[in-house]
Amino acid sequence: MKKFFYSFFAAVALMLAATSCSQEEMIENGTSGNDVEVSFNVDMEGPQASRAIGDGTTAKYLYFGAYLKEGNDYNYVSTLQPSNWPAQGRMQFVDKKANITLRLVKGQTYKFVFWAQSEDDNTYYNVDFAAKKISAVYNVGNTASANNENRDAFYAAEEFTINGPLTETITLKR
Repeated sequence: MKKFFYSFFAAVALMLAATSCSQEEMIENGTSGNDVEVSFNVDMEGPQASRAIGDGTTAKYLYFGAYLKEGNDYNYVSTLQPSNWPAQGRMQFVDKKANITLRLVKGQTYKFVFWAQSEDDNTYYNVDFAAKKISAVYNVGNTASANNENRDAFYAAEEFTINGPLTETITLKR
């Protein structure tokens, strides 16, 4: 009886592992025949839209995280990288603008998180998309000046159900 139980448990575990990976494989490889191109034109808000003293030009790097909606939860999709995404994990803004292009499976709902900051080494902010956490580092080099423009950061979080090709403009806010 124990042999049967362990064999049955192992078979069920293998089936669950295979089905849980199939969604990511379709997204990553784009082999489902049911995937479409999605493009985001990312723009930072201008200084006129906030009370900040800076113009936002110190925020030079865009970070991006994607989450697949499964039930009432959003699960981070680590394999989902835009086709035009640089290998170093961040994209540099040109004139406060950037473009992200990727392929997604139709009929799925995704939440996208966009984060822009000045330092590319996470000096002032630690971004961990997998843990769904962004934290601030307040005392860098024993200084905690509040009006340091290098602490400038922008963000946006948007949810989309993919029904076909999509092009959206995302405006990051302070």
